[in-house]
Amino acid sequence: MSVVASLRELEERRYLRRVVRRDPVTRQYSTVCEVFERPYEFQAPAGELQKVHPVAA
Repeated sequence: MSVVASLRELEERRYLRRVVRRDPVTRQYSTVCEVFERPYEFQAPAGELQKVHPVAA
């Protein structure tokens, strides 16, 4: 749980960004975590989501 809390804190302080992409052919999602030395100032590229919340099974 401490790793999850640490990653969440980095994301809140803009040192970590999760970019979620959906493959148009397979319709599967993939997540790329980008880590920065200084807080980032820009938004995610157009058409990409910041977060995807898991759906209960």
